[in-house]
Amino acid sequence: MKQLKQIRNAGGQVFPSPRAGEEMFESPPTFCFLYEGDIREYTVTVRQEERIVWEGVTEKNFINPDMILPPGEYEW
Repeated sequence: MKQLKQIRNAGGQVFPSPRAGEEMFESPPTFCFLYEGDIREYTVTVRQEERIVWEGVTEKNFINPDMILPPGEYEW
């Protein structure tokens, strides 16, 4: 699995969100990321304390989980 570098290289690109350490107030959050070259399908994995709590696949550069994430600290 390739890790995305998420480096803006043109104006108008959406910043990746949520950013590291950012507090979100809506659930489920929208996960946004930059398109990466020739990749056509992205897998977004949300973890809490190393445990996968949600995973989704999309062809777009954003995705919304189909479940509410309870308050807590997550990484993606």
